[in-house]
Amino acid sequence: IYHGHPAGKLEKDAVVTFCEAIPQQDFHVLSYQFINQKNDAPFVIVIEKRKPRQS
Repeated sequence: IYHGHPAGKLEKDAVVTFCEAIPQQDFHVLSYQFINQKNDAPFVIVIEKRKPRQS
């Protein structure tokens, strides 16, 4: 996610809000980012579908 442009914060917030609402029973969601960088460094969000639960 590159959020260093004029509409970047709105776009970032929308994507993060969407990802936070993904059900944890069905997906793993990971945010991978630099914590020592300034100027809105890009970051990665990974969404992994979990194996179906066996009944």
